[in-house]
Amino acid sequence: MADTEPSVDTEKGLPEIVHTEGVLGGDPRLDGRRIGVRHGYQRYIEAGDSPKAIAEQYDRSLPEVHAVLAYAFNHPDEIEALERRDRGIAEATASNRRRPVDVE
Repeated sequence: MADTEPSVDTEKGLPEIVHTEGVLGGDPRLDGRRIGVRHGYQRYIEAGDSPKAIAEQYDRSLPEVHAVLAYAFNHPDEIEALERRDRGIAEATASNRRRPVDVE
């Protein structure tokens, strides 16, 4: 897939966050990228990474990371619903996971 420039919301000057069926399961992401809002948000909240570190990790611009974080903080109900969905999937599939025999 060719690396295209993301769309920018010219009114706010930030890269756009989009939902596209069939890309990341329709979860919010940077337009033109497969970087989901939750990817950056989790790095920021759970790992304590700075926006600059997240930008470097994903090879994205700082404005793109700020757009991801702004979206997540402006849509807490959506982010929580995605987290609940993923926890449910993890719990439902836990018994099917393979583990090495020497791990209890």
